[in-house]
Amino acid sequence: MPSATAKPTAPVSSYGFGCENLVPQDVVATALAPTAILEPAFADPSSANPLLWAATSLGGMHCTWSNGEPRDLAEGGTPVGTERWAELTILPGSHADWDFYYERWANGESGPWPDSTKLSCFTQNGSVLGVCSINFLVGDSWVDLIINGPADNAAASDEEAVAAVSPFIEAIRSALEPVGTAPRYAWGGTTPGANALPTECEAFVPVAAMSEAFGQELTYNSAPKKRLWDRGVAADD
Repeated sequence: MPSATAKPTAPVSSYGFGCENLVPQDVVATALAPTAILEPAFADPSSANPLLWAATSLGGMHCTWSNGEPRDLAEGGTPVGTERWAELTILPGSHADWDFYYERWANGESGPWPDSTKLSCFTQNGSVLGVCSINFLVGDSWVDLIINGPADNAAASDEEAVAAVSPFIEAIRSALEPVGTAPRYAWGGTTPGANALPTECEAFVPVAAMSEAFGQELTYNSAPKKRLWDRGVAADD
């Protein structure tokens, strides 16, 4: 359950520090690129979505590092993959959510330490840019990290990519260990206000309008609430 800690007036980290205190710049440069730096909050359009905003509103953190190259071909990115970035989200008060996720999605593969998934890196033996991902728990804080690197396509194998990004991950873990049980901020009651959005999708687009748009008769099926299965859904819930 969320902590009863009084909520702040705006999203703020409940850890007593922010993204700038997680990974030293020399580690960022090695794992990503010499020109990669910490970005302003939600600087990349791909990061500006409600799931990630939910984590920061609850006292967590969402952090991105980048060398400034566009990540999307539609925005001027290149097919050779010159962009280097890392995206991190930390959600406090998540032990129960994590346990449900870990039991179902770790697939029995042990991570680098207890309560972590495998650090997975995909390079096709150096023929593509390494993309690495890992989820782990520190105290009761759920950490979700994806890294698009390492620098200069240095990794000729998945194993080399793992070695290149491991110091980045260890820096995050070390910074969080003393404060991993930071509170999750609660945001009041459940009574909807006058301007509350509808709870069913059909209120936004009626089934008749969808049927007309698709040229065939459609039906609306409400999506039932399910147990949480990843960090983003846990934050949104």
